[in-house]
Amino acid sequence: MRIRKHGGLVDVNSLGGVEITPFAGQSIAINGPITQNGAGAKQTVTISLTAAQIIAMGTTPVSLIAAPGAGKCTIVDNITFKMVTTATAFTGGGAVEFRYTDASGTKVTADVAAAIVTAGAGTSFTNVRGIEASLTGTANAAIVIRNATAAFAAGTGTATITIEYHVV
Repeated sequence: MRIRKHGGLVDVNSLGGVEITPFAGQSIAINGPITQNGAGAKQTVTISLTAAQIIAMGTTPVSLIAAPGAGKCTIVDNITFKMVTTATAFTGGGAVEFRYTDASGTKVTADVAAAIVTAGAGTSFTNVRGIEASLTGTANAAIVIRNATAAFAAGTGTATITIEYHVV
């Protein structure tokens, strides 16, 4: 469908995509949000971890985003790690990692320091993004969280993880 409005063209293709073409010498002003739907659209998921999951993730990674399917790859844009610690602090542990597939998969972001998890009572927010200028994604792989070198122990806190990502 083609719409002519105020000297320009708006084309809506068969897939519902929109193309805006101003005539020569004109510009386009967009007021309000623009969202993208379908493949490549930014998505957000929030996952809560219990103390038992935090303690176990040293040996058992926790799946955060399911594998997207054959021929597709999840690209993580941003992760916010909210840690609520209590008077019963976690001990031990190692850096918290976000990876494709499992404990041996490629890292998808920078690490969260173990000190965030083992801190005294309180709430902290840690934001992590990509670790490399270039990241080769892993097709059809889940995104998991684990801690790298040792299990955490004895704590009663919780974590909330918010992930912004897109699938290509």
